[in-house]
Amino acid sequence: MELFLVLIPVTVVLVLLSLWAFVWSARNEQFDDLDRQAWSILFEEPESRSKPDTDGTDPRAEDEPR
Repeated sequence: MELFLVLIPVTVVLVLLSLWAFVWSARNEQFDDLDRQAWSILFEEPESRSKPDTDGTDPRAEDEPR
Protein backbone atom coordinates (compact mmCIF):
# COMPACT_ATOMS: atom_id res chain seq x y z
CA MET A 1 0.00 0.00 0.00
CA GLU A 2 2.86 2.35 0.70
CA LEU A 3 4.13 1.66 -2.79
CA PHE A 4 1.11 3.47 -4.23
CA LEU A 5 2.23 6.63 -2.43
CA VAL A 6 5.28 6.61 -4.67
CA LEU A 7 3.86 5.13 -7.88
CA ILE A 8 0.86 7.44 -8.25
CA PRO A 9 2.84 10.72 -8.11
CA VAL A 10 5.52 9.29 -10.41
CA THR A 11 2.84 8.22 -12.89
CA VAL A 12 1.16 11.62 -12.77
CA VAL A 13 4.50 13.35 -13.43
CA LEU A 14 5.23 11.04 -16.39
CA VAL A 15 1.79 11.64 -17.88
CA LEU A 16 2.13 15.40 -17.52
CA LEU A 17 5.61 15.29 -19.04
CA SER A 18 4.34 13.25 -21.99
CA LEU A 19 1.41 15.59 -22.51
CA TRP A 20 3.74 18.61 -22.44
CA ALA A 21 6.08 16.98 -24.98
CA PHE A 22 3.17 16.24 -27.32
CA VAL A 23 1.77 19.77 -27.10
CA TRP A 24 5.23 21.26 -27.62
CA SER A 25 5.87 19.14 -30.71
CA ALA A 26 2.46 19.95 -32.18
CA ARG A 27 2.95 23.69 -31.66
CA ASN A 28 6.44 23.61 -33.17
CA GLU A 29 5.19 21.95 -36.37
CA GLN A 30 6.92 18.62 -35.79
CA PHE A 31 3.99 16.71 -37.32
CA ASP A 32 3.47 18.87 -40.42
CA ASP A 33 5.46 16.94 -43.02
CA LEU A 34 5.58 13.24 -42.18
CA ASP A 35 5.82 12.04 -45.79
CA ARG A 36 8.97 13.87 -46.89
CA GLN A 37 11.34 11.72 -44.84
CA ALA A 38 9.58 8.55 -45.92
CA TRP A 39 9.94 9.43 -49.60
CA SER A 40 13.49 10.75 -49.31
CA ILE A 41 14.90 7.26 -48.85
CA LEU A 42 13.61 6.24 -52.28
CA PHE A 43 15.37 8.98 -54.24
CA GLU A 44 19.06 9.77 -54.51
CA GLU A 45 20.20 13.29 -53.85
CA PRO A 46 22.18 14.91 -56.64
CA GLU A 47 25.87 15.02 -55.87
CA SER A 48 27.22 18.49 -55.41
CA ARG A 49 30.14 19.26 -57.64
CA SER A 50 32.74 21.47 -56.06
CA LYS A 51 34.87 23.80 -58.10
CA PRO A 52 38.49 22.66 -58.52
CA ASP A 53 41.18 24.68 -56.82
CA THR A 54 42.87 27.27 -58.95
CA ASP A 55 46.37 26.10 -58.05
CA GLY A 56 45.60 22.50 -59.01
CA THR A 57 46.38 20.94 -55.63
CA ASP A 58 44.03 18.61 -53.88
CA PRO A 59 43.22 19.86 -50.33
CA ARG A 60 42.59 16.27 -49.21
CA ALA A 61 46.16 15.34 -50.08
CA GLU A 62 47.44 17.44 -47.17
CA ASP A 63 45.67 15.20 -44.65
CA GLU A 64 47.25 12.02 -45.98
CA PRO A 65 50.69 10.99 -44.70
CA ARG A 66 53.51 11.13 -47.23
